[in-house]
Parts: sequence; C-alpha cells; structure tokens
Amino acid sequence: MHPIRSTNAYIKTIPFVIMYQLTTSFVLWGLGSILKMLAGLALISQGRVAVTTGDFMFLFTTWQGWILILLALVMLWLFVSLELIGMVTYANYWAQGKRIRVRDVLRDAFASSTKLISPAGVLVVLYTVLILPLLNLGTTVSLTEKLYIPSFIMSVVNATPTYKVLYHAVIIFFTLVGIFGMFLFQGIVVDDLPVTKAYVRSFDLVRTHWLHILGQILLLLLNFAIMAALICVLVPIIGCIVATLLTGIQEERFITIVFAGMTLVGSVIVLAASSTILTLKLTVLYRAYTTNNEVVVGVPGKSGIVPLTLMWLIALVCCVPVSVLAHENFNEIFKPKSEVKVIAHRAGGNEAPENCVAGLDKAVETGSWGAEIDIQRTSDGHYIVNHDDNFKRIAGDPRKPSDVTLEEATQLIIRNPDGTPTGEHIATYEEMLDGARDRVVLFVELKGKTADKQMADDAVRIAREKGMLDQCVFISLKYDLINYLETNYDDVKAGFLEFASYGNTALLDCDYLAVEEEVATADTINAVHEQDKMLFVWTPNTYAEQWHFLDSDCDAIITDNMSQAAEVKADLAKRSDVDLIMDKLLDTFTGEAA
Repeated sequence: MHPIRSTNAYIKTIPFVIMYQLTTSFVLWGLGSILKMLAGLALISQGRVAVTTGDFMFLFTTWQGWILILLALVMLWLFVSLELIGMVTYANYWAQGKRIRVRDVLRDAFASSTKLISPAGVLVVLYTVLILPLLNLGTTVSLTEKLYIPSFIMSVVNATPTYKVLYHAVIIFFTLVGIFGMFLFQGIVVDDLPVTKAYVRSFDLVRTHWLHILGQILLLLLNFAIMAALICVLVPIIGCIVATLLTGIQEERFITIVFAGMTLVGSVIVLAASSTILTLKLTVLYRAYTTNNEVVVGVPGKSGIVPLTLMWLIALVCCVPVSVLAHENFNEIFKPKSEVKVIAHRAGGNEAPENCVAGLDKAVETGSWGAEIDIQRTSDGHYIVNHDDNFKRIAGDPRKPSDVTLEEATQLIIRNPDGTPTGEHIATYEEMLDGARDRVVLFVELKGKTADKQMADDAVRIAREKGMLDQCVFISLKYDLINYLETNYDDVKAGFLEFASYGNTALLDCDYLAVEEEVATADTINAVHEQDKMLFVWTPNTYAEQWHFLDSDCDAIITDNMSQAAEVKADLAKRSDVDLIMDKLLDTFTGEAA
C-alpha cells in the first residue's frame, strides 16, 4: 500500500474507477438485456410495440402491464444497487486500503441495498432516481438520467407567477434535503444503519462539519479542474503533434479534428470519473468524522499513472485513423447547411396572435414550411381553434370550447400576453384551412377532451371537402386516434405526439413522430428514419436549442420563435471548419441528436 494524504490520491484512482464502471456497466447490460427481452415479450403478447404517454392505461388493467411495472422496479433496483450503492461500497473498500474485487463489491452492494426495502428506503429511491433528475438537480443512476419535466409544462410554470414561486421553493427544499443527506448512503454501507438513522447521522455530520466539508470539496474540485485542464488541453496538443508526425498531414482541418477528438475523449474520462471521485471523497470524510481519526487513502499496491498513460495511448491510436477518415470525407460528415424544416407552433408562435389566420400569415412571412394548430369541438358540433382547455388565457373567458356554440366562440377576441386585444377572433377550422391553402403544410392537432373518433372523422371530412387533405397532417397526443386514422384512411397523413415512452416507438402506426427535445436522440432519429418515417422535435425555442436541432438529422422543429430559427439557419451556413467539427463532436459527446 502506498499511502497518499493529498488529493492526488483521488486523481490516481481514475483508471481503476473507470475499469470498475466498465465492469458494472457490462453486468447491468447483461441483466438489463434479459429484463428488456422479457418486457418486449410482454408488449408483444399485448399486441404492442411500445408504451407511450398517449397509450399507457393498459399498464394498470392487464397482467402484461403489471409484469412491465414489476420488471421496471427490478431494473430500477439493479441500477440503484450497482451504480449507487455499489459505488459507495467500492469507495468504502478503497478508503480502508483493502484489495478491491468486483465480486466482493457487488455482493456487499446487493446486501446493503436491502435496507432500501422499507417506507423510508422507497422515499430515498424516489428522491435520488426521480426527483433529482426531474428538477435538474443532478443524476444518480444512468437509467433515469434522461428524466425531465417536459418543456410545455415548464412554459406554463414560468408563465404563471404562483407556479414559478412554488417550483423554485420545491427546488430549494429538495436541494437542502440532498445537502443534509450527502452521507446517507455512507451510513447505510459503512455502518450498516437503517435508512432513517443513516439520514439523521448525515444531518448531524453536515451540521457539525459543514465548513470543513466545504473546504475539502473546493480543494478537490480545484485539483480536479487542474487535472481536467491538462487532460483536455495539454494531452490533445501532444496528440496533434504525434498524429501529424505519423500521417504527414499538416492541414489545419486535420489538426482540428485530432484535437477535438482527443478533447472529446478527455472530457468523457473526466466526467465519468468526477461523480465517483466525489463519492470517494465523501466516504473518506464520513469515516474520518465518525471515527475521529485521519483516514489515509491510497491505491493498494498500485499507481494510476501507468494505466492512465496506457489509456491515452489507446485513445491516440484509435483517434488517428478515425481523424484521417473524417478528413478525407469532411464534406459528407460535416454539413454546414441545415436541411431541417421549421413548423410554427400554434400557427403564429410568439410572433403573432396564436391559432388564427394572422398567425398563419406570420408563419408564411418567416419562411416556415408548416404551421401547427389545435382544434376543439364546440357544444353545437363545430370546430374552432384553441390550445388550452378554456379561453381564459387567450380571451379572458373561463368557459371551455365544449361549453360554447360556434357563434359564441367566434365572438371572442384573442388577447396579447399583456391582456390587450389583438383584434383577431377565435378562428374556425375552416378559416385556417383556407388561410393555409398553397402556403404552408397545416398540422392539425386533435386537441383536448373532445378529441375522439368523431373529431378525427370530421377533421378529415372537412379537409377533404376543402380540397386541402393533401396539405394537412393530423396529429394527436392520443395514440388511439392516430392508429384509427391510419387504419381507416389510406390517403391521410397522421403523426403521433410523444414526450415519454418505452419500447420501439419507430414501429408505431403513424407517418410522423413528434417528440420532446430530450427524447430526440441520434438513436431515436435513426430508428424512425429506418422505418421511412419523419421525426419532428417540439418545442425548441431558445437560440441554443434551435442551433442544436437545426444542425441535427431530424426532419423539422416545431417552435414559437420562427424568425429566430431562420437566423439560426443562416448562422449555421456561415460556420468555419472549426465550428463544424466542434458542433459535430459536441453532439456526439452529449449523446443527443447528431
């Protein structure tokens, strides 16, 4: 054992930490594959290919659904046991200077995870694997790291002062819960405490030693930042020199590709190790505080310098041929011009009165390819265009579309966000069809509580009578309506709106799949395209979000800021080689749309 009291001990563990993570990932992949296969069989026996937000009630009404729920709980327990409890168990071995064997870590991790099978344990699991990622406070297990609150819900929260204050109060509360419970899992693993007693001990330790904890973590972060800078800057520079000597290629484009590739590898290593090293540090602090002794840490009988160097040599060997291929096929891989189309959300988005003919005019003016509208049925069986369940936000009237007649609805005047009248009335479905004719593709969402098969039939019939069927796409959050349209109308184009799912959604019976931003990964886009379907992303509104998806392989974005999207597309076309390379690798690194 080589005792090291400085933070360098944590840095030298990086290769071993990554090796342990790879081993754990392999175990989870194997067990997870078995569970996914069983889940797939349960779905197939129900005649389904996926579970989505538009078609999930069968989970609670069929035996296959309850099997899926049980398999999901088992999967969650596996990830918590191996990635969360397992890493603390690993850290405890390491802090004691013991020889670390994966089978021992896994055995002890599974034993400790049984403590979570209690009311308090369930609350802890819900907090760590659901609440933290949903509130964007961090992630603990990879299974739920993509969880998020959909942007359309957050837009309502941010637009409503009461909801906004409540949301931030919830964030503050759960942040404090996490801070005072930072030693919770150490108490469970190290001292074999029940969940409640482990949290009480963590609370006392944080309250007593908060200043020392803060200093230790800041020191660790400083050392880690220095190490990260070396890995992500100095090492790539050396890699560029070696690559040019090996290949003889000295063009700026090739050097940029090598540098960006090596930086990407370094960033992956740094981020993969960061949370684990923090866990190691907290475990050392826990043992020091509970035993009142200094804990001397180190890597038993080993140094991390040799394997760390070996990792970089392997990365360089792999990076050079890949960079040569990327250099030779640059124009095919790095495409500067965006081919992604723009669809105006609610017809006019944020740039005109929503869901009316004036909004369509703005969509055309901004060069949008399509416009999305929301139709609902009135009490006398006609169809008007309105997004919300009532007219309160848009016209100051609390009644629902189903509570008013066509005449009453069309007398309502649309308001601006500040409450001033726009002069535009609530539009009819027919008016929007006429307004879109030969100008934009009209995406007609079957919306609200009146969205049923009657609405689907009427929407198709009216569009056909207007001679607009070939310029319309019918979309809905209700998958049964989309399936109904696809089954009964050969000449109709239909699209399913999805913001959460499990399974192969690319096989769903639809022509278009519109997904929330977090769902629109490169894998999802490719899977949909393999089924000869189009994928849309809703609703990227910020400049950065639009840049990301307009530079992706998705087919269109649905946005409230169409003019900004046009500016983004123009800026994308002006990018230099360096910009193109960095954007491509950044997308690859984040694992999102590429």
